[in-house]
Amino acid sequence: MRSRLLNIFLILLLALLLELRIPYGSGTSFDFLFVALIVSSFFLSFWELVFCVVLGVFVTNWRPSPSFEMVTFALVPFVSFSLRKILPWHSWLNATVLIIVGTIVFYAASDSAFFLRSQDLFLGILFGGLCFGMVVFHTLNRFYAVEA
Repeated sequence: MRSRLLNIFLILLLALLLELRIPYGSGTSFDFLFVALIVSSFFLSFWELVFCVVLGVFVTNWRPSPSFEMVTFALVPFVSFSLRKILPWHSWLNATVLIIVGTIVFYAASDSAFFLRSQDLFLGILFGGLCFGMVVFHTLNRFYAVEA
């Protein structure tokens, strides 16, 4: 159990480093940390997910005042956590759907002007996040079972 949390913590750290080091375009970057939190919701217990999401929110936004974007950033992994067993498909397909829907909800809620104005940038961010999320999901699925 501890090794699973440690490995997911290292994946979140890798996601953060990749997010900071790989600029995408027009001042945007990929949302690898957000996607890694959605994927990790399939493998963590509730309290482990709480720890990872709080850590992710703190690292992403260190200011003490909560913003609407950070609330959305924090809530989407919990929605993914609650929907992971309700959705009728295989877990990898559920993860794919939740990454796509979560990214759309995050951008529509936090920056709808960017979402509507720059579809090509948004689709690139979505595709990059989806590729990263599937690599993370299949890596974790190889070593750990999806949490019941």
